Amino acid sequence: MIWCSSTYAQCAPPQNKKWKEWLEAQEDAGGHALACHVNIGVNGLIGRIENRGGHQGHACLPGTIASEWSDIKSLISAISQTITEQGDFFQNGPAGTYTLHGVGKGTVGRRVYAYEGRPGKNRSACHENSGYVCENVREWVAVIVKQAGDDGQCFLLTAYPQ
Repeated sequence: MIWCSSTYAQCAPPQNKKWKEWLEAQEDAGGHALACHVNIGVNGLIGRIENRGGHQGHACLPGTIASEWSDIKSLISAISQTITEQGDFFQNGPAGTYTLHGVGKGTVGRRVYAYEGRPGKNRSACHENSGYVCENVREWVAVIVKQAGDDGQCFLLTAYPQ
């Protein structure tokens, strides 16, 4: 069963432990963790930095650093405990934007950014383009949005390795 309605987007953890479907519902509600940070590849990340796209359209804004999860399991492993422990607060608490920070037990993904040092001295060059640095990372960030109003929609806006 796949949830296709943003009605199911909520900050509380899925009662059935189906995190992939929970994440898909977050995307339907306006989130972009899957679209912008899972299965992108180094060239896609470089494309985002260079403002040439870089995966799923307008939701994936360019920046000086781009990152991706190693896979969807890494994303779920990183955020599931926090959502399980604090989801009721986000779901039932005041409207606002909540930023969560965490550290994985091991590498959760990679980040890419332009190398600005002396040519030939890039110690962590991306194989695909030595003008960029590719780093494996353990840290991550997630952003939860709780909207005001009677329906008080709450969803995961994004989650990414940092």
